[in-house]
Amino acid sequence: MTDLVSLLHYGSIGLMACVSTIGVGMGQGSISRAAIDAINIQPAAQSNIVRIAVFGMVLLEFAAIAGVTFALFLLFGGTACLTLPVAVGEMGIALAISITGLLIGIASYYPAKEACLAVA
Repeated sequence: MTDLVSLLHYGSIGLMACVSTIGVGMGQGSISRAAIDAINIQPAAQSNIVRIAVFGMVLLEFAAIAGVTFALFLLFGGTACLTLPVAVGEMGIALAISITGLLIGIASYYPAKEACLAVA
């Protein structure tokens, strides 16, 4: 039973930290690709396009920071009375944070992409 509790506890920490970071990485890569495409369209507006792309990436980074922060809260929080219901609750927290971080990371690149192309 303690193996299952430990698996759920540490699995939720890993899930929270990794999945939200993967989504943000995909979104930031897409923003970078859109910025490069916009610079290829209008090289004279490079400084404005880069500024918009960096601002979009900074806003997008909050999802990864939130995922890692909550993972650290679970890792260093009070785990002295870790039982199965607590571990299942932590897995629910991990799913809520990681799924929203993944979707925010993937979907939030659209406004930054359109802003870069609008400047171009």
